[in-house]
Amino acid sequence: SAVARAFSAGGGQRVERVVHLAAQVGVRHSIQHPEMYVRANLVGFSNVIEAARRHDVEHFVYASSSSVYGANTTLPFCESQPTDHPLSLYAATKKSNELVARSYSHLFALPTTGLRLFTVYGPWGRPDMAFFQFTESILNGRPIRLFAEGRLRRDFTYIDDVAAAFVDLLDRPASSQVPARILNVGSHESVEVRHLVALLEAEIGRKAVLEFHPMQDGDMMNTQADLSALTEALGPRVSTPLEAGVPRFVQWYRDDYGGRVDDGERRLSQSPTTSTTADLSDAAQVCSHAAIAASRPVEPREQRSVASGEQQLRRQPRRPAS
Repeated sequence: SAVARAFSAGGGQRVERVVHLAAQVGVRHSIQHPEMYVRANLVGFSNVIEAARRHDVEHFVYASSSSVYGANTTLPFCESQPTDHPLSLYAATKKSNELVARSYSHLFALPTTGLRLFTVYGPWGRPDMAFFQFTESILNGRPIRLFAEGRLRRDFTYIDDVAAAFVDLLDRPASSQVPARILNVGSHESVEVRHLVALLEAEIGRKAVLEFHPMQDGDMMNTQADLSALTEALGPRVSTPLEAGVPRFVQWYRDDYGGRVDDGERRLSQSPTTSTTADLSDAAQVCSHAAIAASRPVEPREQRSVASGEQQLRRQPRRPAS
């Protein structure tokens, strides 16, 4: 199987740590295509964590989502809050991943850490996300659709901060009797989406054309991460402010797309939320890379120099637009 190949791709080295990021993503898409989320997020996740157990992995770190907080309204969201009222199937699958991981920690003493990611953005971001769509629309004079009359608020998290959290946690598994934990990864700032639009307008140098629409099914009105548990695990951390992240994203977009309508449209047509079986092969590829990376020794934290997520991505070959 693809998962078995991933765990044997390290040239004979034992896989010691696994970072599992592969998933079918998107809140709204899960409403129309639930079967894709069951197959990738439930069956796929179970296959990978079972392989990790069989190979005596020392730490299994995986991506969860702020979506699991669902109907919660008490801010900031804390890991101890109830998460049994998801607003989408996507959120339900991510909560299921957390429960499966905890059961593996309890039954097999497999150390697991789930990171609840809050609205990640940055270079190489998904084309169905607001940053990509808003930037493309402003550059090409197309209207931006703002839901809940533009009053939605999000805790936007820059990709470098997320990458650093994953890397720093790899050699720091939970030490509790049941070695399972859940940690928020965000900026701790809740920003109205209209403010994001204003920052993009200022950086691009053009005004956006706005269309206001009602709240959509599956959406959360507000998100904000309590970072106390992450700080306790890793020490104080400095989050990238939105005012610094937006220019970096726009510069990456200009470098790769130059504001051309045709490139952006082709990229959007390849959005993860419109693909089908390709997601499974992509997931297997991501798992393979994670398993190979995890098989390499991790240097002590004080000796390790971690390149930023943005720098790592820029070193990768550019993906074709069509």
